[in-house]
Amino acid sequence: MPRDWPARPFCSERCKLVDLGRWLDEDYRLSRPVTDDDHDS
Repeated sequence: MPRDWPARPFCSERCKLVDLGRWLDEDYRLSRPVTDDDHDS
């Protein structure tokens, strides 16, 4: 996939919007709270 692909890193604009919708619906979530140590890695 070329670096100038408009929907990069997604395969299309639709895939990009589907992923955003999953985040907004909280289908994806962090498994634990973020700590200061997580910022270093």
